Amino acid sequence: MLRAIMKRQVIAGVLALSVGAIPQVQAQEAHWPSKPIKFIVSFPAGGPTDVLSRLIALPLSKALGQPIVVENIPGVGGSLGLTTIAKAQPDGYTIGLGQMSTLTINPHLYPASSLKYDSLKDFTPVAHLVNASNFLVVNPKAPYKSLADLIKVGISKPGEIAYASGGSGTGSHLATELLSSMTGAKFLHVPYKGNAAATLGVIGGDVTFMFSLAGDAIPQVKDGRVRALATTGRKRLEIDGVSIHPVSETVPGFELDNWAVLVAPAKLPRNIANRLSDEISKILRAPEVVEQLTKQGWDASYGTPEQASQIIRRDLSRWESIVKASGAKAE
Repeated sequence: MLRAIMKRQVIAGVLALSVGAIPQVQAQEAHWPSKPIKFIVSFPAGGPTDVLSRLIALPLSKALGQPIVVENIPGVGGSLGLTTIAKAQPDGYTIGLGQMSTLTINPHLYPASSLKYDSLKDFTPVAHLVNASNFLVVNPKAPYKSLADLIKVGISKPGEIAYASGGSGTGSHLATELLSSMTGAKFLHVPYKGNAAATLGVIGGDVTFMFSLAGDAIPQVKDGRVRALATTGRKRLEIDGVSIHPVSETVPGFELDNWAVLVAPAKLPRNIANRLSDEISKILRAPEVVEQLTKQGWDASYGTPEQASQIIRRDLSRWESIVKASGAKAE
């Protein structure tokens, strides 16, 4: 009898503590943010992802009234930074960028022992931020004047044309694999250690072409160091009076946008996620932010948490077959 009474007392005490903790948690959420927020960047300082993160973090800090500390955690193709976000407390004080590569390509490249997060289970998608198209650029002395010319030779002389990428399994590699799978053209893959080195390979004529992010390609096109044959976006773009056509005008159905979403750990309280999403919506409408993003090759494209989640699910499924067919392995 005594043991039963003591057991009931322990249970009652635990319940009392649990009930008492609920108002405390709710109060913390209601007063969020009350301290600095950590913004994780999964790539080195100075790169496109870092620049994008800081363009978002500064106005977000002003809107929330708290410092936002940008912390670069590069490694394992951006996966270390995403792991840090996934393992953090879901209290709104750790957020960061998730991208097409880290959330939807890496899961098909890396073994589970290296990739210690689940893209669908371990994050709270907060908002879709931006899209960025790629440009298919060629050495300016290459004889190909259109994408159709390039594809024609890729079909008639498989493997004769060499292309560069920033490494096996990177966006630049898989974009070309997608083009090959949709056209039957075969090209020789020459992986470099990073997109900067790959671009130099195209400029120097060691390889003929590559898919390059708009922010990296546009300055090179304007300087005449490379020539743009196509864009992976949905619409034609103009550079110094020259119209760059979408790949889809030559290869119907081809579409490829690099995107970035703001993510937090799973189980982030709904009110915090909504507050962050609402502030991001305002930031991405600010003319000065849009101008800075455009200069970096990004298109501001706000999407709700639900839309961000849909994008992740869509591309996670889409890239599985492409990565498998390419034979790409994590480097």
